[in-house]
Amino acid sequence: MWVMFATLAGVTLGCGDLALKMALRDLQPRIACFMLYFLGLILWLPIFFILGLAPHAVEALHLSPEGHWLVFGRSLLQIGAYAPIFIVLRNLPLGTYAALRAMSPALSVVAGVIFYQDRPNTPECLGIGAILSGVALVAWKSRAAAHSSGGIPAVDGRWLANMALTVIAATCSGLMSIYDKHLLSAVPAHMFVLQALSDTYRMLLLVILLPLSALLPLSPPPRWNWRRQHGRSLPFFYLGLASLLIAAGEILSFYAVSFPESMPSIVAILRRSSLPVSVILAALFFKENLQMRTMLGMISIVAGVALINGG
Repeated sequence: MWVMFATLAGVTLGCGDLALKMALRDLQPRIACFMLYFLGLILWLPIFFILGLAPHAVEALHLSPEGHWLVFGRSLLQIGAYAPIFIVLRNLPLGTYAALRAMSPALSVVAGVIFYQDRPNTPECLGIGAILSGVALVAWKSRAAAHSSGGIPAVDGRWLANMALTVIAATCSGLMSIYDKHLLSAVPAHMFVLQALSDTYRMLLLVILLPLSALLPLSPPPRWNWRRQHGRSLPFFYLGLASLLIAAGEILSFYAVSFPESMPSIVAILRRSSLPVSVILAALFFKENLQMRTMLGMISIVAGVALINGG
């Protein structure tokens, strides 16, 4: 059962990436980040009331200081896993971004070795190699495209920055399921309470970080642009849709981890079922040209995920 929920989480997150990329065409990344997480936090109100979980909310008041720190640590991981996306998705093709994010399954297995003393078998080791090879193919294609666009060093620097941000997001995403498993076993509270409290801490962090971002050198002031651009739908529509899909994907993933028999590294791997979804949607909605090198990279990544899952 937990495998089904983890796979469904990946599909939902892949659709959320498409909606988020559409919203980022007209919004500043930091404004989109703030509003996405704000809407995601508001979604907890109907969830608690519809499911009759309002009485469980008092559990958050009775957590120990150590419990609150563990939940706060999850909030930091969430920001690391998603905040870079708002910059990267604006600059990279959706398919390329999805492929690079697929590094997280390999990172999940490595984290499982470190924290849970997991020992990858031969198929899992082959899967890690296939995933990293596929990422290298996609990244090399992106780098070649950056040089061919003019050969300007600044373009190459932007490419390197986007790659670095994607690796940071993939690393945090790969650790998320393992951290969630530890959080659920260490903190005695309803899983939805822990998720909602984590989203609350994340929102408080963003309330602090948003005005501070305006103080950075060469940083433009925040611009709240909600007007229709060039006949397209309102950015708010796509941002609301992305918030709903990403929140649903995270809930499904957290629920999958909550099963006693679930393996957090496999949950993280199955979350990457968002990869083929993102690639297909990118080709349909953004007319992204899938070159042979990109396709080979995608096939290698999907094969690696299948090997790890089968192992």
